[in-house]
Amino acid sequence: MRRRLSITLGSTLLTIAIAIFLPACGTSGNSNPLNRITVTPAQVSIDVAQTQQYAATGYYKNGTTQDVTSSAAWTSSDASTATITSSGGLATGVAPGSTNIVANAAGISSAPVVLNVNVPIVLTSIAITPTNPVLTVGATVQFSAYGTYDDGSTQNITSSVAWTSSDAAVATISPGGLASGISPGTSTIEASLAGLNDTASLTVNAP
Repeated sequence: MRRRLSITLGSTLLTIAIAIFLPACGTSGNSNPLNRITVTPAQVSIDVAQTQQYAATGYYKNGTTQDVTSSAAWTSSDASTATITSSGGLATGVAPGSTNIVANAAGISSAPVVLNVNVPIVLTSIAITPTNPVLTVGATVQFSAYGTYDDGSTQNITSSVAWTSSDAAVATISPGGLASGISPGTSTIEASLAGLNDTASLTVNAP
């Protein structure tokens, strides 16, 4: 009886000792902790009132990665320049300037990434080329449209404008500015965008 009691008591003490020892060794903790976080894009520019979606990737001890965009806490160093949703990572430009975007998860913070916010440029005029082309029935001519902005810059906006032909029986024009001669006559080709426009006269001759 004494031997059985001593064995039972010894086993109980050993179990208690193991239960105390294992947590102290950390075996019951997180065996795959988060090591670092990266944020993309690394640097980007947007206009005032535009948005930018960020993504955060977590790198773990065992070498695996995981998208932590929705679980991370997001911050902007200058909310007067750009705000960012605390969860989800959607930034919005507020005023011209630069701010640092950081994601934090499980006590780990990413390196800051720079978000530049610019004042949007405004389209002030449109110019079409060529201005007075002549082609024969069945032939085509490519029109181009160029926009001038309030900062003095010029951009090719051919694919952005709306193209129309005043007489589709004489000439048609595609959304990309390619006009086709249908029958002899003259048609006015117009490019319009943001309340601005320019026109060109297209003459179609018999073959």
